[in-house]
Amino acid sequence: MSERSRQPIIVLCAPEHPEVLREQFGRYEREYDLRLTATAAETADLLTGARADGHPVALVVTESRLPDSEVYPALHGWRTAVPTARRIVAAHWDHFMADADLLRSGLATGKYDAFLLMPRGLRDEEFHHAIT
Repeated sequence: MSERSRQPIIVLCAPEHPEVLREQFGRYEREYDLRLTATAAETADLLTGARADGHPVALVVTESRLPDSEVYPALHGWRTAVPTARRIVAAHWDHFMADADLLRSGLATGKYDAFLLMPRGLRDEEFHHAIT
């Protein structure tokens, strides 16, 4: 088993802005296995496979808009697959205000752990403070 295969997974479900999330989470690659997905279904398959293989998943980060599911059903399915993983919704600045109204109650009731503005710059320490 390689060193990489023992690292906990961070899943980035990024259908519209994969380059932004990949760049921001690049700093965690030394200690985590970063996986990029583009749909809720692809993320669910990855999480189910990781659980079946006994591979720990530390964090699931998703954009606030998905091509194949509303966010709440996706989060519920992912939580069912890997209940110990933290779940974060990172909204693109074009959608942040509109999506905040829709997602606020889910944050308040524990459906996910944080609602963050997707970073715009190279280093967004507020964002990373919330992640860690």
